[in-house]
Amino acid sequence: MRRRGSNPPRKRPVSPLAGWRVVVTRPQPGTGRSSRRDPLVRLLRSAGARVAVFPTLVLRPPLRWGPVDRALRSLRGRCSRRAARSSYAWIVFLSAHAVERFLARARSRRVFLRRLRGVRLAAIGPSTARALRRAGMRPAVVAREATSEGLARALRGRVASGDRVLLPRTDIGSDALPRMLRQEGIVVDEVVTYRSLPVRGGVLRALRRELRGGTVEAVLFTSAQAARNFAAMVGPDALRRMAGRVRVASIGPATSAACRAIGMPVDAEARTPSFRALVRSLIRLSSTSSVR
Repeated sequence: MRRRGSNPPRKRPVSPLAGWRVVVTRPQPGTGRSSRRDPLVRLLRSAGARVAVFPTLVLRPPLRWGPVDRALRSLRGRCSRRAARSSYAWIVFLSAHAVERFLARARSRRVFLRRLRGVRLAAIGPSTARALRRAGMRPAVVAREATSEGLARALRGRVASGDRVLLPRTDIGSDALPRMLRQEGIVVDEVVTYRSLPVRGGVLRALRRELRGGTVEAVLFTSAQAARNFAAMVGPDALRRMAGRVRVASIGPATSAACRAIGMPVDAEARTPSFRALVRSLIRLSSTSSVR
């Protein structure tokens, strides 16, 4: 019995994703399946989700560092107080992974790009821009629409015909942006800073067991390649069993298109291409769905 005048006990707020088992398919920072540094995992857990991390991509160094190192030698002179001439007017980044891998290689070659002068930076979206800012570098252009077409539009009128653009990237990315830039007379140097390889072995077996267990509420995709690799890993039978039972959430239109192309209807799409918006889209979905 409560004493007169005492305050009633406060109800603990219900986490919006409480009870939801959510599979994250993006490559993890660092090595292995550690999720301590993953901002997406942290956001999901803070919303109450039980997170299972199953990367569908593993990131590996390029087979040859030569093209990257030549580009870094060209940039070295722009990283001192007496900035020398560089052949590049812009460096364009298409992912946070490209930022991290390129800057890590630069540091290992003692090229400190935080001191870069006279070369402007462009990012395909907010997460890529944040990776640059964390490294102490400010992008001059961030695409409003995080697609190759959106970045090409953002660069139009700012990159001139004849300008030389450095494009650090993965080995399997789309060629849409370099093709569009070259059509404008821009010289594009593409250098592979990491390879994206499908996951094999234990992760694959564990993912299949997780899906067979029937406890997964949602699978999240942050890239088209992650979605394609997921489909290849689990196989067509598992995709058919998922339909109508496991929700699919995507970070943006290009990723959603890839999901639909391989037979995965998309239940939630981020309104902007960021992890926070992706989690919000899942929370909106959960408000109209019950835990299965």
